[in-house]
Amino acid sequence: MQEKSSNEILNEFIRDFKQWGLDGKEPESASLDLNYAMDLQEKRMKSYSLSVNYDFVQNGENPNDIYTFGSLRDSGKFRSTTSVAHYKVKKTYLKNGKKISSQKDKMAFYAMITRLLDQNCDEVCCCPNCGAVSSIKTLLGGCPHCKTKFIITDLFPKVTNFFFIKDFSKSLPSGKRLVLLWMGIPSILVTAYYWFNTTHTAITPETVFSVIACIFLGAFGGYVLWGFSFMAKTLFKSFASIPAMGRLYSAKHNLPKYMKQIDSNFSYEYFVGKMFALIKMMIFSDDYENLAVYEGQPMQNKLKNVIDIDFSGVIRLNSFNVNGNYCYVDMNYYITDYIYKNNSVHKRRDELHIKVCRNIHTLQNPNFSLKRVECKSCGASFDATHEHNCPYCQSPYHLGDDDWVVLEFGKV
Repeated sequence: MQEKSSNEILNEFIRDFKQWGLDGKEPESASLDLNYAMDLQEKRMKSYSLSVNYDFVQNGENPNDIYTFGSLRDSGKFRSTTSVAHYKVKKTYLKNGKKISSQKDKMAFYAMITRLLDQNCDEVCCCPNCGAVSSIKTLLGGCPHCKTKFIITDLFPKVTNFFFIKDFSKSLPSGKRLVLLWMGIPSILVTAYYWFNTTHTAITPETVFSVIACIFLGAFGGYVLWGFSFMAKTLFKSFASIPAMGRLYSAKHNLPKYMKQIDSNFSYEYFVGKMFALIKMMIFSDDYENLAVYEGQPMQNKLKNVIDIDFSGVIRLNSFNVNGNYCYVDMNYYITDYIYKNNSVHKRRDELHIKVCRNIHTLQNPNFSLKRVECKSCGASFDATHEHNCPYCQSPYHLGDDDWVVLEFGKV
């Protein structure tokens, strides 16, 4: 069977994602860990009796304007790529089925897609039906626990992560209607001023010419005013964004430089998406004590009124260091969060601090899942989203030996 294209996978995930917003149904095209993070957000929404209706309209001349770039490989078994598409996204927030708020914006939608390169590999995977762990080769012949048989497209490819970034590159075409208003209103005002301040006994060619001249004069004046307004607004935004662009350039330059010293396979986009997924888990979890991705000091979640978040695309790299077998990365993420307050949803810009670490001797595995970690003591597989210790030998499990783990998190 021919493997699905990135366009097909992304469109399938968008369809599933829209359904998830309404009823919480897990996207079939999403990985287990992504569904876990989305489940946490769904529980937060349900705690306020909220749901969200997503409306996606392709923002581009070609409906197939989906770009795929970057590649993260794991020992030849898996490959993860990043796909991006531009959409006009409308979010309508509902409480008990009734609209309470809506947000509309142009967004770039980034999705990380993991593909299996070798169908006969002995890499383990969770059964999509019962969750039991078996090798991929075994699952293709039938799960030994629930007896369900699968085809490879049931297991891979999967969307392992996603995030939205506000799309400034597509903002100019939407100004056409605004330009027409800037030209139309002055035309009407100038023409009306001429008409009511002159005496007309009959409609003559001179009168018609004068009216046409007023229309063109008003339109030209309005266009000039719009030009000055647009330039002023653009310059203001440009100057205001200089600090953010400086932070972004520094992070995009320094982070790959540092990380490739310990991981030649490092992908900036994959890493940024991975960190944003950890931020989502931290925001939407109500129980840090039993959250596998958090190994910091005991604390309470102070962002419990946040129901949704968007990524600005900007991060600040505060520090990077390697101590013994572990790598530590300290960053700030700039986001837009959606707050539920007083029976309405409000947008707020926030800066979040996150410090993470992982074992530098463990290669980045695109197929790694919290749902099926392997105990280092007895080799058993178990679900780390519910267990901190191996249920078979009781040995403590440290996520940082296999994947990134959060040590510090909070609002700046």
